[in-house]
Amino acid sequence: MHGMSRNKVKRCRNKVKDAFLHNKKGPRSGFPFVGTFPIAPFVFSVFYFFVLTMGDPFECRLQFIALLKKLNASQTSIQKATRYALKYRQLSEDLYSCFLEELDTASINTRLNILYVLDSILSASRKAQYHEYVKLTQPDVSRIIRAVAPDTAKGIVNVASTRKLLQGWTEYFDHDTIAAAEQVLDARTHTSSGDTQQDDTPGFSRTDILHRMEQDRERHKLLREGRWQRPVDESNDDAFEHLWANTDALDKDADRPLMEQQNRLFLSDHAAMDCTE
Repeated sequence: MHGMSRNKVKRCRNKVKDAFLHNKKGPRSGFPFVGTFPIAPFVFSVFYFFVLTMGDPFECRLQFIALLKKLNASQTSIQKATRYALKYRQLSEDLYSCFLEELDTASINTRLNILYVLDSILSASRKAQYHEYVKLTQPDVSRIIRAVAPDTAKGIVNVASTRKLLQGWTEYFDHDTIAAAEQVLDARTHTSSGDTQQDDTPGFSRTDILHRMEQDRERHKLLREGRWQRPVDESNDDAFEHLWANTDALDKDADRPLMEQQNRLFLSDHAAMDCTE
């Protein structure tokens, strides 16, 4: 159990049990009473409830930071951190601060994994109708994007994946917030030709490149799953808005030949349709 050892939980449970068993003896049991109401069993039960549901804030921070440091692009790793953040949602401010701290110190690859965890938490929070993580993230969206895709030679490799995730955040944040974050990515794209800041860190080794390719495959798999896995209670309007936000704009030059071919196959009995309209 997170926050407490099994032995400590067992001792706490036994204290609560003994308190209520001794309560049957009445005031002679030695417990303080207010009128005929025993104070000690009530205090024990309240303490027991909060210890089990909230956990120790400092220990929760340490365990969550450990999860972020061990992150990889697998679904299991991301969901483990997501479940932890939702389980201890009462400590959302403390856990969210762990995101910001790790983004400043983690490697380029780990920063992208942390962004995927945050995206998973925002999605899970919405399903649970818990909006605190969205509120905490709102003022820091641009800062997070800068940290995940810094203006360095290494930071450029995170731009494409970060942009894909950002397109889905229109469900959580307003247009101005998303537009400001997109400007950060646009600036990274424009400087990718060689004007990025020079840093003293060594480049990617062969092992780093192979590891990055493997994790990119996992991330692309998650993105594909996210497109077709939708909540069972989702309304038609929400499904349409999600599809609309994640569909590329019409490219007449690239899409027109395919549209004309489909018209000939499926609308052969009808008048020719003008695909340029």
